[in-house]
Amino acid sequence: MIKFINKTPLRAVTFLFVMTFLVVVSITSFWEVVSSNVFPNTSIGLYNKSFWENVLVEAHGMVFDILIIGVIVVWLDTRRTKFNEQTNMTNELSDLSYLDLPEINHKKVGLIARLNQIGVKKFDLDELIITDVRIKGLIIESSTLNGLKAKKSIITGSIFDNTSLNHADISQAEIKGSKFINCKMKKALFINSKAIGADFSGSNLERAKFINSDLKSAILKNCDLRAVNFEGANLRNSNLKGVKNLEVSSLLKAKCLDFIVLDEAAKAELKSLKDGIKGF
Repeated sequence: MIKFINKTPLRAVTFLFVMTFLVVVSITSFWEVVSSNVFPNTSIGLYNKSFWENVLVEAHGMVFDILIIGVIVVWLDTRRTKFNEQTNMTNELSDLSYLDLPEINHKKVGLIARLNQIGVKKFDLDELIITDVRIKGLIIESSTLNGLKAKKSIITGSIFDNTSLNHADISQAEIKGSKFINCKMKKALFINSKAIGADFSGSNLERAKFINSDLKSAILKNCDLRAVNFEGANLRNSNLKGVKNLEVSSLLKAKCLDFIVLDEAAKAELKSLKDGIKGF
């Protein structure tokens, strides 16, 4: 309990205010009961009933002081500290964004994770390099990360929502339980990537390349698939419902189309072009 209270200065001073407020208000509200049962007839010099009544009056002023000087001032200082911390980390991330060194790439992912922890989810960093690192649990929303380089990275449980990732290179990566929702991903590269179950719903994947990628059970619902290259890709059980600008013939280059989910018209066209697809 003490560890929880002392975790932040704001939490500690808030606890002090609440406890002081409750004690003072409780004693004041039941003063007749308290004064009648706790040393009711005791008087030592100035320490009599009237003295303690005045102390209670002054205690209310102390409660107000704790509120103003303690809670509000500490809250403002905490906000200032948080803003400065956010600014420093954002600037450091920007300064390091173009460097491609193993330890620097890990540091950049750590900075994004810490910024997430203080509520920052929007990042505008073109050409950000985070290659060959483990990316876990990041949330990136309404951001601009054009030209992102995340080759050979392991992307786990992360969310990219309404983010611009045009020309991103996520080749040879392993994508687990991650989502790219309503993203702009024109000419993105997923060459030799493993993206089993990845969710690309509503994204613009125009001219993206999924050459030799594993897209088993991937979700591409409502995506723009104009001129997408699926050569050698595993599309088994992938969901392409509601996609736009799909050239069905481009699916013929895929390594596996078993149990693929398509709109009825696209499904009929694919069936006429290729026999032996399981699930049709």
